[in-house]
Amino acid sequence: MGPGTEGALSRIINGDTWKLGNGLLSVASGMLSIWDGLKKLTEANEASKTGQSLTGHYGMIVGGVGVIAGIASIVVISASTVVGVFVGLFVGLVTLLVGFIFVTMVSPAVQMWVNRSILGKPSAQQEMQVLPFGDMAFEQGSLEMVFQGVLVELSWEPVRPNPANYMGTGSQGGGALGIGSDASARQAEEERVADLVRIILSVKMPNTNYIRLGLSLVAAEKRNRLLDWSYLKPGENADLAPENGRSRTRSSSGQPGFELEDNSYSLAWSEVFSRENIGHDIQLEFRFGSDRLSPISRDLLEMEIP
Repeated sequence: MGPGTEGALSRIINGDTWKLGNGLLSVASGMLSIWDGLKKLTEANEASKTGQSLTGHYGMIVGGVGVIAGIASIVVISASTVVGVFVGLFVGLVTLLVGFIFVTMVSPAVQMWVNRSILGKPSAQQEMQVLPFGDMAFEQGSLEMVFQGVLVELSWEPVRPNPANYMGTGSQGGGALGIGSDASARQAEEERVADLVRIILSVKMPNTNYIRLGLSLVAAEKRNRLLDWSYLKPGENADLAPENGRSRTRSSSGQPGFELEDNSYSLAWSEVFSRENIGHDIQLEFRFGSDRLSPISRDLLEMEIP
């Protein structure tokens, strides 16, 4: 190899393009390490819940090391490359790791946040009905609620035909076991439910001394507010209950209450809506505070109904 060739190779290796490419490659490696670590932490948490304490403890150690190693590698190279803009995100992941180990939280909340974030796998994001984060403020607010063990799930499903509306019995049924169906009645029932969807909401959180939360569900395309609920637990010996004068709803079932079980509050609600009335874009704003003096954390869950 001649002097000219060696000089050219040296310029390539020391050039800015090589440094940037090497930095981005290191970031990718660090992200894989973080993802693998978070996966092991999730599996460890599940093992602990099922009584496999030794497996859970080992998984916590291995997963924690993987996440910390990935974050460390990214932070080190970010000081001298353009990828430094991502440092804030990974600092947030460090906090997430600390919260995962030292704060009581449910594993699905961690998995959901990761899937909605920039680290979410495209395949997992495609399977979710809730869209990825579109705003950094809501992403941060959601992360703060994950630290506190809050899990909010929003989904939808098509309404299925009710067999009671088209199934016949006795001699008119004519089917197996004397049960049949009226073809015209079945077609009418299928047409009736074709425009209907069921929206499902689930909220879980730990029982703390003070809780203030609000839920606002909006059909954005139609500018139609479907519900606006507020709840308050003012003190240790009080119950978490609807806040008088601060809630309104168009739900036929009214505002549901939270149930307390195993020192955790949970709420489950669903309602059938017409696609014509709600359109394709559904947004849920969730507001949560567990301290009178701390700011309210906010998250926005959005889903598209085809």
